[in-house]
Amino acid sequence: MLKTRMIRLLGPALLLASISTLQARPEYARRENMSCIQCHFQADGAGPRNFLGHFYAKNGYSFKNTVYGRGVWEKQEPMAPDLSFQRPTAEGQLLSRNTEILKSIRYRAESKSAYFGGAQLLLSGKPFVRQLDEAKIAYNKNLEDMLMRDFFGMGLYSVETIALHSGLGLGMVHAPLVHLKSRGQKKSPEDYLAARSALFAKVAGFSEREHFMPIYAEFDSGDPHYAAKPDFKTGKNQSWKPEDMDRTISMESMAMGLYSKSILVGQYLDITRPDGEGITPRSGYAAQLLVYEMINTMLWMRYGLAFDGTSFQAFPPHYYETKDLLYIPHQMMVEFEEKTGAPRSYYVKERLSHVRDLGSLLLGLSEFYGLADPNRMRGRKIFGEGSDDSEEFPFSWNARHLARELTMAVLKNMEAMHFDTRLGTLYSTATFVKPLEHIKSEDLGLCMMGLGNVFKYFYDEPEIRHVAGNLLYAVAQFVVQRMQAADGGIASLYDAKRVQVDHLNRTLEVQSLCVLGLMEAYKSTREERFFQAAHKAYEFMITHLWNENLNTFRTHEESPVLRIQPSLFGATVGALREMVLATGDLRTFAYLLAYFDGIMKNYSLQLSELSFTGETLDDNPDSDGDNILEAGKAGGTHGVAPVMASEVQVEPIR
Repeated sequence: MLKTRMIRLLGPALLLASISTLQARPEYARRENMSCIQCHFQADGAGPRNFLGHFYAKNGYSFKNTVYGRGVWEKQEPMAPDLSFQRPTAEGQLLSRNTEILKSIRYRAESKSAYFGGAQLLLSGKPFVRQLDEAKIAYNKNLEDMLMRDFFGMGLYSVETIALHSGLGLGMVHAPLVHLKSRGQKKSPEDYLAARSALFAKVAGFSEREHFMPIYAEFDSGDPHYAAKPDFKTGKNQSWKPEDMDRTISMESMAMGLYSKSILVGQYLDITRPDGEGITPRSGYAAQLLVYEMINTMLWMRYGLAFDGTSFQAFPPHYYETKDLLYIPHQMMVEFEEKTGAPRSYYVKERLSHVRDLGSLLLGLSEFYGLADPNRMRGRKIFGEGSDDSEEFPFSWNARHLARELTMAVLKNMEAMHFDTRLGTLYSTATFVKPLEHIKSEDLGLCMMGLGNVFKYFYDEPEIRHVAGNLLYAVAQFVVQRMQAADGGIASLYDAKRVQVDHLNRTLEVQSLCVLGLMEAYKSTREERFFQAAHKAYEFMITHLWNENLNTFRTHEESPVLRIQPSLFGATVGALREMVLATGDLRTFAYLLAYFDGIMKNYSLQLSELSFTGETLDDNPDSDGDNILEAGKAGGTHGVAPVMASEVQVEPIR
């Protein structure tokens, strides 16, 4: 009785105390010059705190030097190195264990997969070396050459080959901005494009001549065998046969193109020379061509591909404030003129919305937004004030606003069509009416990467940052609570209708993408459990998926057959790279190097190479002895382009 009486007496006081802890206090909003919605899920501040609110309270009610600023990612304490691990070559493993393999290569190049794999290799070059030095991680300095040449070089091949040489897509002569400006100046598209290219060469100080075939919308795939004998000095005849291309255009392919091109351009413009822009005249020129491709890609997305979900009309400019849904088409089929080969029309192949497309777009758009940041030194002579055809600057800052507008649309679409507020996660596919029940972990990993990139680069856009940060926090929490098993492995699929998790089919790609995504969640939200979850998934990769006989990771927990794609390879390289930086563990560094050597060279994912990675263009097809042949002598009548195969399958035989 006494206990009940006390509860009745104290009840109102307890209720008032709980309400006071939930509601926002105006002095905090005034002190930080922010609205209540920044820290709470409701605009009036009466609801529970979001991740910023929790972080604000946990750090003494201050945003100083924390996540809401530009943030600093502190290196974790290094784990004790595993001295028993040595880095044997795959050849030594195969000979010592008497393991034979059957290897099959699909000589096909998929643009979205090659772009993503190439992007992760580019990030594992100079940026990785800089991060290692800044974190004061002691490593063998002799490995710098391998990172700066082999990792960066293979990534460069993957991006440049498709974007500038292959012809695997819609040519720039048909691009939206080229046609718009050529009509305004009463020139042919060919003449206008030639004039712009001449300006790019002038800005870069590039006086030589190299033949490029820039594209603004990538086809899904193509046969990378050269159509004619290539001349690698002038760049002539490096295109592929048009009749052997799959001319379907996917949103993910264009998005991954934005992502990888932005990363490559950032590295190409890393140095400003006295006589031109770019680390070399040629790289400065190529960087501007890639930027021009990306601007036309974004224009086509914004004004040609963004549709109302019901009437398929072009969307109004300020759609983020409307209640309408933005439809981002998954795949488009293009019809061409028979005589000229110009694109005549296109139609949407599938009306489902795919969250993987949206996550990829966030990656690409945010990377471009960061590249074109006027507060950063690189690109100062590339971007400037004025119109897009200024004689002083090749491009204007308006392109950055275009990336911002598209990012807002993608976030709105992701939030409105794919996000489940009850589960706090994103459905993989959705119709205009409702999402479908399946949730794929690899899609969540990619979306976390994209949301983290948005949070990092849109530091000057609180609304965008707020939406991206809360989605990222919710999805990461779902992965940790619902998808990760006690052994650290992350399930591949969650069925929301049956409330079932598929823990029987855990793959390398899921673990790698979720490690990358969870690390982005940790960097943005500073929640330690996200880092712990990423590290547990990484340990699962080492414990359950590393194969000592083949000296590489198995691609599926239950299958001895390896099915390796460039996207899987890139995700795994990226996951190992991030864990090296987060822990300083040199054992992880050894796994990274062994995995790169085994997949790229011993299992032939890279189809050919050129002089940048050590090949001498002479009569010897493999002058550097790394099992990757010179491009002109790698097979077929005229050789194979230096790009990654769409898939390599390795089957061990006892």
